[in-house]
Amino acid sequence: MPAWWIAVLAAVIVSAGGALALRSLRRRQVAVRVSGQSMEPSLRHGDLLLVRRCPGSQVTVGDIVVFEAPGYDHEWSAMPGHRSDMLARWLVKRVAAVPGDPLPEGVVGTGPTVAAGTIVVIGDSAGYDSRTFGPLPFERVLGRGLRLLSTSNHEPRDLSRISGGA
Repeated sequence: MPAWWIAVLAAVIVSAGGALALRSLRRRQVAVRVSGQSMEPSLRHGDLLLVRRCPGSQVTVGDIVVFEAPGYDHEWSAMPGHRSDMLARWLVKRVAAVPGDPLPEGVVGTGPTVAAGTIVVIGDSAGYDSRTFGPLPFERVLGRGLRLLSTSNHEPRDLSRISGGA
C-alpha cells in the first residue's frame, strides 16, 4: 500500500475518532445560558455555565444544579424523559439539602428531613425555588454545574469550579 494511502487512512480514522469523542462529550456535558438574577452573585444573567449531566442522586450540598422547572401549578406535567431537552424550561439553583438532611427553613415537606429521592434547591438570592415548589425529585435534575465558560459582561471573574461538592 502506498505511503500516501496510509496517511489518508490514518487521517480518516483520527477524524472519525474525534467525531465520536465529541459526540460522547455532548452527551455528558451541556452549556446553559443563565437567565435572571436568582443566583447572584455567583452567576449573573447572561453567564454561560458548563453542566455535566448526572442524576440527582450524585449531587451534594453546595453544588449548583440545572433542573427541569415545575409548571405554574408547581407540579411537573410530563414524566421525566418524555420531554425534549429543547422543550423543557430549565432552572439553575444551589443544592441546600439532600436526603436525610433537616428541611431548610421555609421549605415545606412531608417530614422534618428531606425525603429519599429528593433534594432541596435554593437560589443565592430571591427566586423561584424549593421554598415555592418544595423538594425537587432526583429525576428532574439535568446535571451539576462545573464552571463558567464565559461571563455576561466580560468582566474579570473567577471562572474556576463554582459548585461546592467534589
